[in-house]
This record gives sequence, C-alpha cells and structure tokens, in this order.
Amino acid sequence: MVNARAGISDPGHPALTVISGQKRWMLDLFTRLVHEGGGAGTGRRADAVARSVMLLHGGALVAHGLGLFPGPIGHAGARAVELAGPPGRGR
Repeated sequence: MVNARAGISDPGHPALTVISGQKRWMLDLFTRLVHEGGGAGTGRRADAVARSVMLLHGGALVAHGLGLFPGPIGHAGARAVELAGPPGRGR
C-alpha cells in the first residue's frame, strides 16, 4: 500500500480511499491487540503504543525489503513487546 501511495500524485485518486482504509484497518487491529493485551493499559497510553507499533511495522517492512540489516522484523517485534509491556499489567 505504501508503494501504491507513493506512485499516486493526484489527491483525488480513488485508490487513496482503499489505501487509507487499509492503513486505518491496520491501526484499528494494532489498537485492539494492544488494548486486549493489557500491558500498556487502556486509553491514550494504549492508543499511543498501537500507533508506535504500526510505525515499527511499516519501518520493519521497508528495512527488510532494502536488506538494511539482519532481522528487522524480529527487531521491530521485540521493540513492540517492550512498548506494550507484559500481558495483563495494565488491567
């Protein structure tokens, strides 16, 4: 989706709705998972962690695709777990 977005210069292009929808779906998924995990608590803290996880996910995919360093997906996953905290801690 990021590559598709990069190739579209027209702000009214209909594909932008699909791309934005997919990214919104991902953010909603990460938000739900962080809230359900309970480690980050609930509310604004959990929402902020979910946004950070989404950014880690995107960055890891780019780093992996470019071969910048070994294991970017695992690295991002470990950082996401650190951010979220242990399950159940925030409940």
